[in-house]
Amino acid sequence: MTDVEVVIPEGMEIQSYIFRETGIKSITFPTTFYEYGGSCLYDCNNLTDITIKSPTVLEEDDLDPNNKSNITLHVPSYLVNAYKSHSDWNQYKNVVAITPHVTDYTVQANLDLNYAMRMEGTPSVTFAPDRESLSFKISGEANQAFNNFTASTSYSYGRLENSTMILSECPNVTISGDYMQRIKTGGSDWFFFCLPFDFKVGDIETEDGKFAIRTYDGAKRNTTDATNDNWTRLGADDVVTAGTGFIYQTSKETWSTFKALKGGTNNVFKTSANELTTALAANNSNASASAANTGWNMVGNPWQTYYNAHKINYTAPFCYYNMNGGTYEAVSIEDDDFALQPHQAIFVQCPSGISSIGFPASGRQLTDEITEQNGTRSAADPDRLLFDLQIAYGTDFKDKTRLVVNEKASLGYEIGRDASKFMSDGTQCPQIYSLDADGTQYAINERPADNGTLNIGVVFANDGDYTLSALRNGIGQVILTDNETGIQTNLQQNSYSFSAKKGISDKRFTLSYSRGFGGEGTTGIQDAKTTTCEQEVYTLDGQKLGNTTEGLKKGVYVIRQGQQTKKVIIK
Repeated sequence: MTDVEVVIPEGMEIQSYIFRETGIKSITFPTTFYEYGGSCLYDCNNLTDITIKSPTVLEEDDLDPNNKSNITLHVPSYLVNAYKSHSDWNQYKNVVAITPHVTDYTVQANLDLNYAMRMEGTPSVTFAPDRESLSFKISGEANQAFNNFTASTSYSYGRLENSTMILSECPNVTISGDYMQRIKTGGSDWFFFCLPFDFKVGDIETEDGKFAIRTYDGAKRNTTDATNDNWTRLGADDVVTAGTGFIYQTSKETWSTFKALKGGTNNVFKTSANELTTALAANNSNASASAANTGWNMVGNPWQTYYNAHKINYTAPFCYYNMNGGTYEAVSIEDDDFALQPHQAIFVQCPSGISSIGFPASGRQLTDEITEQNGTRSAADPDRLLFDLQIAYGTDFKDKTRLVVNEKASLGYEIGRDASKFMSDGTQCPQIYSLDADGTQYAINERPADNGTLNIGVVFANDGDYTLSALRNGIGQVILTDNETGIQTNLQQNSYSFSAKKGISDKRFTLSYSRGFGGEGTTGIQDAKTTTCEQEVYTLDGQKLGNTTEGLKKGVYVIRQGQQTKKVIIK
């Protein structure tokens, strides 16, 4: 085989030494060519031209032709200089631009178009992350025109697997065709999304199966004073606007394509000069509704990157659905380090006098690591004390609630300080919350010390063993009382393990956090040998065994004497 011109199809894998000693004259690698078998062009002595259509510079020359000084390398025009200056690729006789230029690129590695680096013509571009997320950065003011532009994001078992992240500093990016976001989801799960462009429901396409889509109705929640069934089904003619949250479900694992509405808002290529805002509805028409059910909106990350929550122009807590654990969690923008994922939707309350939530471009980032912080309110105010209480069922299912002791706060629910507990239905994860005198359920409860006690409620999703522990403790000694067994635990020193039946318990647990609560024998596990006492001996799950520890097997037990309890270890 001599003087043969070889063209490799898109997506084909190249094996090592596949063209060895074949005498081919030229070879063209497709845009999907970014990994290849080593030495695939070894001993191709007649080779004079290699064309590489990949939209990114290949990291190294592993093609291994043995006559590089006689070969002309053809690459996209905007990459010519990068190849010429590359320590591997500069050994070729010539590095020239591909003619005619490439009109359709598939990108599978990070792409950075600096200043005057521009793709020639008006190409269509598809970002197709494989094993990890990809970034597309474009800077400078030179025009960059695209025909169709497609970004991709995939989820696996509810976790973000990879995503296309776009960080633009070019104000002159145009798309003459379609902007499309492809998202891979698993069947049966609801995903909580927000896209940076307007789209019409009727334009959604799936590769396989059916889909359902709904938006959140905060006005309905306020009117009915309900926390569930506040979802509105969307029809084919409905438009979901940029920055608005929605939930999405497919009947099976598949790719869905969301197409930006022509003539609608598209914020994908907005620059650092922009702050993206989403309008918030007051949703407070029902004056008799509790404050915990007033003003809720579903919005989300309007940028095509991760977003540092500290940068949001909004100070109240927000809630999001943690698919990894199957539960809703509350986040304080000023107390917690949190990065919103690309396309992540959140629930926010609209405080009085506020009509929008802002996301300045300074919050964009390409990873979920938080390195720039505003400083927490608790650090700025030493009298504001935070305590996070976690409940765990096994190792995978965990939920938490927060107490913030602040004498400037009120005992009742305050929009801007507190966060209502969003309940998860049909989950294996237990749900934990605090309760006020009116029965309001809190994920974040900011209140004065008052009498130094707080009722804790739990929804047990299963019969079994559970553990309560302090994740964060700025208060100090906090005593957990199990009102069912009488056992007290100082959560500053120990966690508390117990058994429970499936169901709801709003009266079983109490936190005591004022000075003077607790006392000798309640601060941890005490070593003891055989002990006789005048009161009761219990197992850790609350089973009464009698009035003495004599004859008991090795283990940990609870002794109750009047109002005092302590744990003992029988060795």
